[in-house]
Amino acid sequence: MNGKSKRPEIDSPYAPKPKAPPIVPPADAVLAEFDAAIEQIKNDVNAEAPTPPEPPPRPVPEFVSLAEKCADALVQSAEAALTQAQNNLQQAKLYADELRAKIREHDEMVNSITGRLNQFGADVLNAHRKFHE
Repeated sequence: MNGKSKRPEIDSPYAPKPKAPPIVPPADAVLAEFDAAIEQIKNDVNAEAPTPPEPPPRPVPEFVSLAEKCADALVQSAEAALTQAQNNLQQAKLYADELRAKIREHDEMVNSITGRLNQFGADVLNAHRKFHE
């Protein structure tokens, strides 16, 4: 023997049994038939029923038109405020650029005066030393 023995088939209540076909058809098939039947009923009902006339348009109440005007005015005022804010931002940027230019100019003037003052002090000190030594 090759080490593997073949067991004889035993009828056991625990042995797996072959699967039987389902008693109830699959849910997808049932749903498809159900949907087709509903569509057929809808088509039959729609074919037999006359189309009702369109109801006349309901007049717009005054409070609705006033509310819409208020909403439009609110949007317009917000847009105007936004435009004004954008203009203010542009003006502030221009003013800031001008201010920066003036600050640089004044800084150069202060540096120039400081340099000339230092030079003048050195010249006075040199003159003092020259004539008092």
